[in-house]
Amino acid sequence: MKILSDFGKGLDTLSSEIQAVPSWVYLAAVILILCCLVFYGLVIPRLHIPSEKKIFWRRGCVWGLTVIYMVCVLLITILTRESSELYRMNLMPLNGFRDFDHINRELIRDGANLLLFVPLGIGFAWQHGKKRIFLHSLGFCFGFSLAVELFQLGGKFGTFDVDDLIFNTLGGLLGAALVWIWRKAFRKKKAYLIAVRVALVFLLILVVGAGGAFGAYHYLRTSGAEKLQGNVSTVALSMESREEGTIPVNRDTDLIYHNGKAYRFNDEMITLLFMGIDQRSEEVEQILGISGESGQADTIFLVAMNPLNDKIKVIAVSRDTMTEIPIFDARGNYLGEEKNHLGLAYAFGDGREKSCQYMVDAVSQLFYGIPINGYAAFNMSAIATINDAVGGVTVTVPEDLSSVDPLLTKGATVTLKGNSAFYFAKWRNTAIHDSNTLRMNRQKIYLENFFKQAVKAVQKDYTLPATLYQELSRQMVTDISLDKAVYLSTEALNMTFGGEDLIALKGAAVQGCVYDEYKVDDDALYELILDVFYIEQEVKK
Repeated sequence: MKILSDFGKGLDTLSSEIQAVPSWVYLAAVILILCCLVFYGLVIPRLHIPSEKKIFWRRGCVWGLTVIYMVCVLLITILTRESSELYRMNLMPLNGFRDFDHINRELIRDGANLLLFVPLGIGFAWQHGKKRIFLHSLGFCFGFSLAVELFQLGGKFGTFDVDDLIFNTLGGLLGAALVWIWRKAFRKKKAYLIAVRVALVFLLILVVGAGGAFGAYHYLRTSGAEKLQGNVSTVALSMESREEGTIPVNRDTDLIYHNGKAYRFNDEMITLLFMGIDQRSEEVEQILGISGESGQADTIFLVAMNPLNDKIKVIAVSRDTMTEIPIFDARGNYLGEEKNHLGLAYAFGDGREKSCQYMVDAVSQLFYGIPINGYAAFNMSAIATINDAVGGVTVTVPEDLSSVDPLLTKGATVTLKGNSAFYFAKWRNTAIHDSNTLRMNRQKIYLENFFKQAVKAVQKDYTLPATLYQELSRQMVTDISLDKAVYLSTEALNMTFGGEDLIALKGAAVQGCVYDEYKVDDDALYELILDVFYIEQEVKK
């Protein structure tokens, strides 16, 4: 799993660096490359000029391709580095391999540096003559790599790293070696040379395939990142300062002041709403023309992913939370908003996208209009499927549930399988006051242990998330498309999540006229929003 995680982080870093260069630069590079290839393969062979001239012009085309690639490497190096105040150098060869905790990351980084210069070595060697091809390629690739490193050092854009020089130069030599082998293989028709040709063609196909796969990944990642910047909630952000006495006269209107401190909303935050839906059917049903019969959101979790500190926080919200939700009559006519149980907002929709939208807006309004970037609603019956997919989850039962499952006796440590997991996470005794809080406590226990077991399961089969996504497609409704999922997964690889990051919304349960009601502690909610979704700012007095 660590290797997979480090590899994913490496791809994420590479994709981020490529993304830093404006798209018009790549468009211009592609146009120039196509022009060079067309001129090399179609125009020059048809020119009525001596062979020496054709060779000269073809070499010019290859040089053009090489220079274009060099410019792209320089731009990526320049635009993805932030200038610092210090000159940074590493003159100890292979120093990174001495840290065994980061050896996978070092291998990926050095491997990327090697592969980065392979096309450069191919381009230089392709236009080169037969004599001293390796010596000249060595000098060319080393010289260009040295220029890049000196530029990073002089401009304080990065670290002058001797390892980069080593692996860049080795990559260039590898490219030159491939050109030399190619020429040798196609010179004579011998059995072993034919085998070499087949191997080279297979390698070329493999490289093109890998490049295409990375290109698809990069497109999905960047597309997902762009789409997730949108807010699916229709509620406006309404956080306001609560201590007027601490607000400066000439204050920044984007800041919130509280307890003598200033806060700014974290625009980098990715917020997702996950809902467990209680319906009679195992599938998430769509009920047309009937309002209030589309099931209820039994389980509500707000997931906040913060790229600035690489933390994931999960906020558990009680379904009995009393807040403003939209109300409709039996025919679906809008009657206005009234204070009611949060989980009922789902019921007044169509059991699918409209129900999810009502929940998104209701939760956003409860949290003072914080933006929500995506949602997913699962039928509660999916718990058993997900649980068994990771091999079962071991928990210590905090209360007696033997009336629904003989295995779930108080204090017993059991590995939940099938319906046992379903009952542990979903069941509650409605005859007991505040039974939903007891259920939420069990869900917290379950989630903490689930994440640990999920990590072990993915270590054995890293295709498990994709497989589960397919299996659960009929049991969920989500606006998290494939490109969003790719971006979220790569971001999650860089983030941490612990038991302290699973937070229950504070409040008090009271007995309503018919059902339990959960009154949120507004001061605690306000503090929680500032802590999770805002960044403290220094303000000049």
